[in-house]
Amino acid sequence: MAKTQLLKNYMVKRLDHGRIRFILRPDEHLALKALLEEVADDMLDGLDEFADAVSAWLRALAQEMLTRRYLLMTLADKENTFVLSKSEALGVLSILWSEPLLETRPILQILFGELHQLLS
Repeated sequence: MAKTQLLKNYMVKRLDHGRIRFILRPDEHLALKALLEEVADDMLDGLDEFADAVSAWLRALAQEMLTRRYLLMTLADKENTFVLSKSEALGVLSILWSEPLLETRPILQILFGELHQLLS
């Protein structure tokens, strides 16, 4: 019953052309924003280690981390109702689905579980 109640607190809905709409309560929006910022900041901390690397592989890895961080921070700046393209939703899901910080936020676990079902 508690899971059903949690599911009613927000809405994840598939729109046309594979886009996904999120409508979050303010507390859910704040929890998501905090998670996104924390994960993005962790990525930025990791980039410091790569700053002096000359290897092309390490530069490519650093560029990938910057791209992922940009995606997370762009999402963190959105309001509590927003629409993502299917590729953006897949990108966010691929970054956060196995993120250990997600395990400490049950509301967001359900949200991303619902998103995973919509995208599969």
